[in-house]
Amino acid sequence: MKKSLLIGAALAFAATGFAQTTVKSEPLVKNTLPPFSLVQNQAVRDNGITGVKKTKSNGVYYSRPKGAYFQGFGLDGYGYYASVINIAPWTEVRFENQIANKAGSWQMYFYGSADEGYPQEAAFDDETLASLVDNGDFVWSQEPGYLYYTPTLTNRNRTFCIGEENLYMIYYNRPYYAGRILTDSIGPRMAQDDHQRYVYNNSNYSNTQRWGALSNNMYGSGKIVENDGKTTLVGYAAYQVFDTPMSPLYIERVFAHGESNKRRPIAEGDTLFCDVTNVVKQELQNGGYRLVPGDKVIATMFAVASDTLDFVTEATRDDKTIYEGTVLFSQRTLDEFGIETVEGVTVDPAELDENGFALFFYGFDRPGVDFGVDALFVNEDQDDIPEGHFLVYDADTYDTYNYAYQETMTMKVGFEGMYDYVEVLTNGNLNVLRVSNDGQTCLTDGAVSDQDGLTGAAVYTAQPWYDEDLNEYYSIVDAPDWVYGVVADESMRNESDYTGLEIVSFQCDPLPAGVSGRSAVVYVQGRGFTCPTPIYLLQGDASYADAINEVSTTAGVKNSKVFNLNGQEVNKNVKGILIQNGKKYINK
Repeated sequence: MKKSLLIGAALAFAATGFAQTTVKSEPLVKNTLPPFSLVQNQAVRDNGITGVKKTKSNGVYYSRPKGAYFQGFGLDGYGYYASVINIAPWTEVRFENQIANKAGSWQMYFYGSADEGYPQEAAFDDETLASLVDNGDFVWSQEPGYLYYTPTLTNRNRTFCIGEENLYMIYYNRPYYAGRILTDSIGPRMAQDDHQRYVYNNSNYSNTQRWGALSNNMYGSGKIVENDGKTTLVGYAAYQVFDTPMSPLYIERVFAHGESNKRRPIAEGDTLFCDVTNVVKQELQNGGYRLVPGDKVIATMFAVASDTLDFVTEATRDDKTIYEGTVLFSQRTLDEFGIETVEGVTVDPAELDENGFALFFYGFDRPGVDFGVDALFVNEDQDDIPEGHFLVYDADTYDTYNYAYQETMTMKVGFEGMYDYVEVLTNGNLNVLRVSNDGQTCLTDGAVSDQDGLTGAAVYTAQPWYDEDLNEYYSIVDAPDWVYGVVADESMRNESDYTGLEIVSFQCDPLPAGVSGRSAVVYVQGRGFTCPTPIYLLQGDASYADAINEVSTTAGVKNSKVFNLNGQEVNKNVKGILIQNGKKYINK
């Protein structure tokens, strides 16, 4: 009998909130598209299919989930035909129906074949589909590794889905090039899709915009000379607000696309900075408000002369040659040997509010910096995407001012990052392992052999444990010295009933002579996410009670780790059900 049949009752549907579904799936392949610099501001035929623009006012429109970021072009200038939105794996998200009376019907399609150009079939039957609709909104949760079209909302003879305004969808007239939902590995994320269309004089263009605001570029270095010809405003900073993440968000580095009058936008020895900050509401005299970076700096990233891509590609502006490219920002540390490494940043929603977080760029007025950031036109109905802002100061008085070039524009900036996730299963003692006395094998506690138990802990992860080069994507923290190795069995990971499952075993030193038993409590850590549920290791005659005692005796080390039920680390004063040291408690 297959082992999967023996342990199926313990594993199937075990991870909290997992929407285990059997679906068809193909990898989303990055297509060989023209570099983004070659499609900017170039007209394309519309094939007569643009039709009536879908808006809130004419009755067919829905919003993307909060914290769902766009992934279009990569930093190499190539990207996907489809408009991809990234969500956290195994996390419930809501596509909010913007029709006043919540009218309309929903549909969800499988990822189809590129050769056919159309969805192959509906993803769910009517009954299942109806269960995904709540008060007219579409509620969704997705496992890693699967691809679906963004849901389609239909009202009479009109339909809408995220991605149908995609430049390539319109150019090729293929629904295949519409929107996709993806839980993916580390990749570029933006507040706005960077290959959507912009309509001008009934023609379609890339939504990238440049040549505005400051004398150099849209946002960044440059000046504004006021109408009186006497007041000169100098650009020194710019910022873009992003949604509050739906889960702890890992950011490896930040990027900004733009232009420079020089092949080297940052001179040797100079620096351009980017702060990741919270966001607050700034009250305005007209009774309104705008979102601005707050004083809580989550991380400071920087870019120096070598932190650029391209700036060889040329364009012409006002009969002058400019150079296009990307500036990269990262947070770096030096080890004891002087080796520099990039240190990722975690933006934790528990530390923010509904205003989101900001990427705040500054140093544009430094003498060695000559760089301006492009903008992206935003569909006017996407009022949940804040416009980009640039900051200037009066060269004579040093008074400062905050400008938005246009309400329907964002900065062409973003970050390389991802939503990671780890879930250690506890039912049936799947997180309690009995290690052999020689330290080379382990079984779930109580099992006699691998036929009635697992050879490791059952762990669901958003990404495979190993990358293509067999480097470990996940790590074990709080392991004692006698635990020296970790092996993840991924053989069940791609089975439809166990999507994302890893069987994690441990290699340990032999039990020392004269020691009857020992125990350890370890945790699985990913990119910006540490699972609050521990794995207990027992060797010799150590018992589960000994392992629990191990937790209590090391509480002084671990008591700073407090998590909510979503696995998000939170302040210990947060109200509700919390998890500390692997135990749940209610903080009233």
